[in-house]
Amino acid sequence: MKKILLFVVTGVLALTGCQSDEEGGSVNAISLGAPSKTQFDHRGGLGSVDVYAGNKTVTAESSNPEWCPVTVFDNRTIAFNLYENLGDKERTATVTVSAEGLPSEQFSVTQDRLKGPVITPTTLNFTSDQRTISVEIIASCAYEIVAEANPDETFSWKKSADGKVVDFTSKDPGNYEVDGRVLFVPEEGEEVPVTLKLERMNPYEFLIGEWRIDQCDQSAEQGGPTSIIISRRIDGYDYNLWFVGVDEINTTYPVRAGYEDGKVFIYGAQEMGNDGSNFYNLHYNGLINGKGTYIFTYSGDTICWSATPEYDDNENRVKLSFADSGKGSGSVAETMKIFKGPAYFNFQTNLFSTDNLVISKAY
Repeated sequence: MKKILLFVVTGVLALTGCQSDEEGGSVNAISLGAPSKTQFDHRGGLGSVDVYAGNKTVTAESSNPEWCPVTVFDNRTIAFNLYENLGDKERTATVTVSAEGLPSEQFSVTQDRLKGPVITPTTLNFTSDQRTISVEIIASCAYEIVAEANPDETFSWKKSADGKVVDFTSKDPGNYEVDGRVLFVPEEGEEVPVTLKLERMNPYEFLIGEWRIDQCDQSAEQGGPTSIIISRRIDGYDYNLWFVGVDEINTTYPVRAGYEDGKVFIYGAQEMGNDGSNFYNLHYNGLINGKGTYIFTYSGDTICWSATPEYDDNENRVKLSFADSGKGSGSVAETMKIFKGPAYFNFQTNLFSTDNLVISKAY
């Protein structure tokens, strides 16, 4: 366990003992105050004592510097720092204070043995990529693990045969973030809490699946989609978006969508696919025969419509309301259009168009 030497010295030095009337004058003995603390539990801690030796340089030496180092500050204060005692025995360190030509002075500090468990770490953050976390245990006695909070039995744990390691495991992330807490209850010493946290499912995962169409004007007259299916294209980045119910493209030719900066984008000026004689494209605003504005350039992609996922935890639904992304290089994407023609960018038939698209799905 890493030892960190940290000394914090505050307050006003109140010194007593033999000293001259003149600050910094000669003295015939070291004046040592009462230590701020001499009894420590196994966790250790900080302490200090005031010292005065006139104009002579004060030094201090610990009998056990490996766990009780000492430092002299401003020739007036001796600070000591007791490290954690993970052993099964009480221990004592003696600090000797010296100044040239003067009799030395001493004081002692005592630290209790380990009682109960020491646990590392005490906060566990689970993700979809890290569902098992091992915790190291140093304990002076037997202990049990008691769940204080474990919603839906999200977290489980297993002790090693010697009790020195506990493996905690979470379920896969779900629709909600989960907070749990367990207590290590020892036969002696204090209980130690461990916090368990499981992140909410990645927004990318929320979007996968079939979506209900809440709004899609013009779709009824034009034989528009009956539902939307979003599936993985490039894991964690891109999607295929299928317009189920639109003749000819249906579940054969998807459009490309993506997730960026917390928003879902439907790209434009894209080639959806072809069967050798019919070619399918998605564009915005433009009419047949190339009239109108089609291309929206942004960082090498053509981003036109975007929607921020809206989660309704009461209804357990997530909604996407698509509108112009604001990234169209000064142009505004108003109407989504899907065309068919004998070649890409040869638009002869408009299969589907809409000025708005609002979809939702349960989670």
